[in-house]
Amino acid sequence: MKLFRKRKWLAGLLAGMMLSSCGIIPEEETFQEVPYVGDYESTEFVTALCTKMDITAQVKVSLKYVPLQTVSLSFPVNGVPYGDVYVRAGDAVKEGDLLLELQTKQFIQDADRERTSIETNERTIRQLGEDREMELQMMNYRGSSISYERYLQSLDEINARYDARIRELEDQNEISQIKIAAYEADIEERRIYAPFDGVVTYIVNPDPADVSQTTKRVVTIADSSLSLFKGTTEYFSLFEPGMELTVVSGDSEFEAVVCSEEELGLPETDHIEGRTGTIYLALRETVYTLSDNAGGSVTLTQDERKGVLCVPKRAISEINGQNVVYCPDEYGMRTYKPVEIGLDNGNYVEIISGLEEGDPVIVR
Repeated sequence: MKLFRKRKWLAGLLAGMMLSSCGIIPEEETFQEVPYVGDYESTEFVTALCTKMDITAQVKVSLKYVPLQTVSLSFPVNGVPYGDVYVRAGDAVKEGDLLLELQTKQFIQDADRERTSIETNERTIRQLGEDREMELQMMNYRGSSISYERYLQSLDEINARYDARIRELEDQNEISQIKIAAYEADIEERRIYAPFDGVVTYIVNPDPADVSQTTKRVVTIADSSLSLFKGTTEYFSLFEPGMELTVVSGDSEFEAVVCSEEELGLPETDHIEGRTGTIYLALRETVYTLSDNAGGSVTLTQDERKGVLCVPKRAISEINGQNVVYCPDEYGMRTYKPVEIGLDNGNYVEIISGLEEGDPVIVR
């Protein structure tokens, strides 16, 4: 720069000498510095405008479907081939519905045989009663031809004979009833019924060669008396009992209400600020299509502002603990402005001070 000024001074001196030789002398010599401007390559910025808008901060919490109770059942006998399976996973069942069974054909046939025997004996007993009446009437007709003692003796003999036969048949029926009860117990031991209204969340799919094992789960039922979702979140304090929300599970939406552990009769867990806590949402209507541990989510509005200045979140930076935004100046250079920020919803940030509406901010 000094060399530039020296050369400029020499040029002025030469010009003065030339003017002097021509007889023209300037009144006063003045020298003006011309700043040197080197080559400059401008930087291109992507900007956005500080704009007034409504901003909402939301909290999304993941949930799992958790029925009030779930029970897994197995057969109490070993080594028995499987029979029929009457339900599939996802089916809604009522208390007492037959779900599946082992082979019971032989027990059913044996029980039916005893029932047939009882029916036959009952008919025989009724017939014996009719025969007795007829024989006693005939004896009454003959009573005049024999002594009274003989008549009474004959009546006793007739009744004793029929009583013995009827008692024999009744004893057989009692034995048959005992056998039937044993067969029915064997049948019931090989059947599994729904213990309550619920949803089948698991059911065995046995191969023809499979046999029962007392340690093998064959069916799981989830209680459907209350469709309940459970979540663990640091935002548990936002979920107040009685609050109505919408639970999204798959492509479905369900109206739900926040419930406390006390309301549900569940053991209370710690809810400490700064840590995660458990929340429960009960669906307004029982849903039979949800399986155990089905996923879901709920979105809750944490805070909102109306008509406030906002910039994209990616425009916010931090310098020494101070929030700033970078802006292009009048020469296209990057400069920064300190700002005070408010609500942040992850996409946009509220600007409390530091910018005016329409101010451009650099986002990239």
